[in-house]
Amino acid sequence: AELQQALAVLVEVEILYQRGILPNAEYTFKHALIQDAAYQSLLKSKRQHYHEQIARTLTAYVSVSGDIHPELLAHHYTQAGLKEEALTYWYQAGERAVGQSANEEAIGHLQTGMALLDMLPPSPQRQQHERAFQTALKRSFMATRAVRE
Repeated sequence: AELQQALAVLVEVEILYQRGILPNAEYTFKHALIQDAAYQSLLKSKRQHYHEQIARTLTAYVSVSGDIHPELLAHHYTQAGLKEEALTYWYQAGERAVGQSANEEAIGHLQTGMALLDMLPPSPQRQQHERAFQTALKRSFMATRAVRE
C-alpha cells in the first residue's frame, strides 16, 4: 500500500508514467536523466540486489517461455556482480548476433564478455571460456572484414 501511494504521487507529479491498471501496471520514467539520478542514488549493494532479482526472474521466465534475450540477461547478471552467469549470456548474445549476421553487435557482446573474463582468477574454466570467446570473436571479425571488402 505504501509503495502504491508513492508511485501514485510520482505519477501525479509526472516523474513516472503509468501504463496499464494495477496490479499489472508498468511504470517508466519521464526522462532518462531522472531515471539515471534515481539509479545512482541507490547504494551499490542495493543496485546489485535489484539486478540479481531481475536476472533471476528473467531466467525463470526464459525457461518457461523460451523467449530469450541473452544480452538483457547478461547485462543484469553483470550489474549484479555474478560474472560466471553473465559470461554464459554474453557468449549466447554474441552467438545469437552472429546467427543474425549482426557481426558488429556480436563483437560488442563478445568483447564485453572478454572484459569480464579478465576479472576472474586463472582457472581451467576461465581458459575454456576464453577459447570460446576468442573463437567467436575471430569469426565475427572475419565476417565483418569480408563484408567491408
